[in-house]
Amino acid sequence: MHSSLTLTLHHPSPLPHSPPASVHPSPQIAEVQKAAEVRLNSLSPPLLAEYRALTAECKTLNGTVGGLQAELERINGQVEAAEGAVKRDRNRDEYAILEKRVRRLATPRFAT
Repeated sequence: MHSSLTLTLHHPSPLPHSPPASVHPSPQIAEVQKAAEVRLNSLSPPLLAEYRALTAECKTLNGTVGGLQAELERINGQVEAAEGAVKRDRNRDEYAILEKRVRRLATPRFAT
């Protein structure tokens, strides 16, 4: 049995005040980013602070979810391996059948 959990969180990324030197967005993207930054800066200070705090929390939670997802995938792999080993263990199945026969034979039968 293989189960996989995929969780994707969509959130607005905090816009940097200036893009990293190695990133050169297209003029259209730069224009959209600039407009978004202008809208953000027009928020009242408490709302802007809340926005920044929530985006930071979202980034942290995304990292946590990513780590947990990797751990879940690792554990699912271990479970699959264990299930495969049990399925391959014919002696276990044969033992269960023989044990059932022994119980049936050991049960006293009353003649009527």
